[in-house]
Amino acid sequence: MSRFLRIAALPVAHGDAIWIEYGDSARTRRVLIDGGPAHTYPALRNTFLALPEEQRHLDLLIVTHVDNDHIDGAIRLLLDEAVGATFRDVWLNGWAQLQQADDELGPKQGEFFAALLDRAKIQVNDDFGGRPIFVPAQGPLPEFRLPDDGPVFTLLSPELAQLERLAKEWDCVVRGEGYEPGDVDEALERLAKRREYAAPLSDELGDEPLGGDKAIANGSSIAMLLEYEGRSILLAADAFPSVLARSLGRLAEQRGREVIPVDLFKVSHHGSRGNVSEELLASVACRHFLVSTNGARFGHPDADAIDFLIQRTQEPELWFNHRCETTERWAREDPRYTSVFTNGGSREVG
Repeated sequence: MSRFLRIAALPVAHGDAIWIEYGDSARTRRVLIDGGPAHTYPALRNTFLALPEEQRHLDLLIVTHVDNDHIDGAIRLLLDEAVGATFRDVWLNGWAQLQQADDELGPKQGEFFAALLDRAKIQVNDDFGGRPIFVPAQGPLPEFRLPDDGPVFTLLSPELAQLERLAKEWDCVVRGEGYEPGDVDEALERLAKRREYAAPLSDELGDEPLGGDKAIANGSSIAMLLEYEGRSILLAADAFPSVLARSLGRLAEQRGREVIPVDLFKVSHHGSRGNVSEELLASVACRHFLVSTNGARFGHPDADAIDFLIQRTQEPELWFNHRCETTERWAREDPRYTSVFTNGGSREVG
């Protein structure tokens, strides 16, 4: 019985909601990585509602980091009793988990999401014994296989140093709001007053040099290599290119390879110039690149970042989940590359 691996970057504006399906004709299993911003939640909701109620179960929900374009839709999912989603495990670097890492941690949205998980008694980081998720400084990179011969996830980001920075920022932000980190009741009370989880929200943005992302939340991103039945996806979240390159280099050494072959690279930070680098691209052998954004707020993807991928890859195939002003320039025919506009649809990997 042949097995499949499919991926969809749901149309969640400038954010990420990566829907992965795998299995065979007898059973389809599902993983969700991030939930997008609050105002795009209908795209995620409709994906669940298209499934029979008994199939609205995820083998794994990963919230890569606490930026609102990644976590807010997941908050709305937990609030949505009509969907009734269930989860085998949830991966999150939240305050409670990071307090177990020798007093290292991890702001407001993270508090809200963790409080909802606590109220619903949903397991968090059970696959890691409840501890925070990070790449150790030495030794093999952490691996985890989903049940019943599911995909293998090899952790590539974050490193402990990024979580330490996040811990300080988290403590500062939450205390600045007037309450203690980890106060579940207070977080739930404040969440109930936040109108954006029932209505559209707007936000602001910034810019950074090529490969120079220094944002604390981005650095804390959980990024990983997913491998299943001989196919692989590099799920980079918003991770720093330097961290990804280091981890991929370690993994290549572990496996006795020069570089890591990858069937699909979900480009970090929606194609921001701050999250690509020569070192990162040199650490993988890949021709297919997925960019998740509609260009809102940040104007991603950055043209020089995508052109950088094209210049350093032989005949790459670029997958965009939105055809919009910021991606239209790659719609034209060009012998150097091929573009595919998925409009949030699912595509087979490998």
